[in-house]
Amino acid sequence: MVAISSTHTPAKGAASPARRNLGQGRYLVTDVLHASGDRTLLVGRPEGLTQPVLIERITGLSKAALADALRRTDTLMALAHPNLARAVECFVADAALHVVMVAGPGALLSDPRGLVDGREAVDIGTQMCNAVGYLTWRGLPQPPRIDPATVYLTTAGRVKLTNLAALLGVRAPRRVVRAPAHQQAPIFGIGATLHHALTGWPPRVVADAPALATLRPDLSAACCQAIARALSATDTWASPAELRYALLQIPG
Repeated sequence: MVAISSTHTPAKGAASPARRNLGQGRYLVTDVLHASGDRTLLVGRPEGLTQPVLIERITGLSKAALADALRRTDTLMALAHPNLARAVECFVADAALHVVMVAGPGALLSDPRGLVDGREAVDIGTQMCNAVGYLTWRGLPQPPRIDPATVYLTTAGRVKLTNLAALLGVRAPRRVVRAPAHQQAPIFGIGATLHHALTGWPPRVVADAPALATLRPDLSAACCQAIARALSATDTWASPAELRYALLQIPG
């Protein structure tokens, strides 16, 4: 697992990029947390500092899309919520958009890790709902995609969404397979991410997974039902707030 400490050094044996500078030398890239399609999440060290930052890199964008994203950076920088990584800079380098953010020590939920228990799942789920609710309240029309590769969990148990480029109106552009509409919704993303944290099943095949109660008989019926409904194409929760309320009703 590539985890980020307060004074991060590349994980021994981990797949790492050649150490290189970004942002005209302001950041030294030290690791890759995740790479898929046109989105890469890097670890960087600011010049003269030891505390690492996360750098989201989106390639394949047109010049017009890059310019439009940079025009919206003030909106991104103004966002402040405990369940969002904090954006500190946006820039273009090598024809790619880069969003620099601070999240603290931790790791992505997609990294190999032990399965969480029901109480931890409720905590992670309510935090994801809180983040989506905040973005809706701020009037952002395009919520970020939620999956284990975009959800960062700090060592203190704090969820941080890291795909902030989506909030600039851009998406990783070359997705070969387009998911059904309900699977693109934030509620499905929250449900699939919780299912992954509880079972290890990747979200892309969650529809083929056995019932959650079969995979995790230790979980309460209320927990299994809440997540199953989040994954439903026909009877899902009306809003992240409704899902959050249901999660908070699950007995501890």
